[in-house]
Amino acid sequence: MGKKSSIICLHIIAVLNFLLLLLVIRYAAVTFSLLELQVIIIAVVITIIAAEIIVRGLKKEKYWGWVASIIFFGMNIPSLFIVVSIIGLIGLFKKETVATYTRVSD
Repeated sequence: MGKKSSIICLHIIAVLNFLLLLLVIRYAAVTFSLLELQVIIIAVVITIIAAEIIVRGLKKEKYWGWVASIIFFGMNIPSLFIVVSIIGLIGLFKKETVATYTRVSD
């Protein structure tokens, strides 16, 4: 599994964040003030964009993508995405994946 499972987990987190955003806009818009709603929307959009940028870095086998994905999954562990984040971290710490991203480049 390795890198592929981590990429799939990043996509899952992005899609679930988008679905949660739709739920917040639809049902919780009356309970939040306009400023709170704007902050939530901006935070979720930044999370989705960050996940997709990290996916691009992982696919191109960039070291920064590997480090950023570890940080991203680590930050998502204390949330609703705990299971997906742990699966993603396990994929990142497989021997093959670690060897791919930690080799010395010329």
